[in-house]
Amino acid sequence: NADIICLQDVDHYQDFWCPELMKLGYDCVFHRRTNLFDNHYEGVVIGFRRSIFKLYRSIFVEFNKVSEYFIERGRPFQDKLLNDDVGLITLLQTYDRQDLPPFVCVGCAMLCDKLDGHDIRYVQSEYFTRQIEL
Repeated sequence: NADIICLQDVDHYQDFWCPELMKLGYDCVFHRRTNLFDNHYEGVVIGFRRSIFKLYRSIFVEFNKVSEYFIERGRPFQDKLLNDDVGLITLLQTYDRQDLPPFVCVGCAMLCDKLDGHDIRYVQSEYFTRQIEL
């Protein structure tokens, strides 16, 4: 009975997740992974109860862009950053509710899933946080 849900690695968004979540009273925003290195169909979803929130703004984050900021670390590190991961940030507006703030910022991201990818996840997390600050 959550008011906001965040899902990662979501596939079949159009034919399953979107209609099922809508039946449950959610509106959703979906951001599909980029296809620079592989053909991806999965992505991230932020769902929010439409009786409480409406979408004010969304920001689509593509982590492949992070590599542009790490030229000094060399090509091998830059190549590790190119993995088609994405994030999604939404700014949700509440409907005149005294018990909630007027806006809520929600972020959801697919970060590097490699076991030795802690340095990549750190860089992705920092980049994602900077996008929220904008």
